[in-house]
Order: sequence, then structure tokens, then C-alpha cells
Amino acid sequence: LIFNPIEKIKELTPPILNKVYEKFPDYKEIVDIVSDFRTLLKNKCSIELDDWITKASKLNIKQLNSFINGIKRDIDSVKNAIIYDYNVSGK
Repeated sequence: LIFNPIEKIKELTPPILNKVYEKFPDYKEIVDIVSDFRTLLKNKCSIELDDWITKASKLNIKQLNSFINGIKRDIDSVKNAIIYDYNVSGK
């Protein structure tokens, strides 16, 4: 669920997913925040990055906080990477 969108996991039916979320409520928050980040990237919404950081920080998850700190270290570059396409082959 962290690496693939929920709709891409064929075996995961809504009832099964609901059971997972009931048993592990924090997991739903993690899946949602990762999904929000994917959407932000896909839609090239760098202006939403600060809000995402604030929301993700509130979860207070060590690994997520490490990721957030990496983003904060070079926030302008991250925002530019979200906005602009980059092609290493120069084509």
C-alpha cells in the first residue's frame, strides 16, 4: 500500500482494506499522506508542499520525519523538481 496505489492491488477488496484500517488506524494515515504526496507530484502542485509537510509532520513517524527533513534541507530545489520536467538525455 505504501508503494502502489490501492486501486492497483487486485487482491485488496474494500472490506479487506477496511479491516486493515480498523486494526491499524495509523496505517490509514500513512497511506493517505503518501497518496497526497503522489498527487502533489503528479499535479505539479509545489505550492501545496508546505501544507503537506505540516500535515505529514503531525504524524510524528520517524521515517517520514527523516524524509521531510531531507525535503526541508533544499526546499527550493524540491519545489522546482515538482514543477519542472527534467530530461537527463538532453532531448
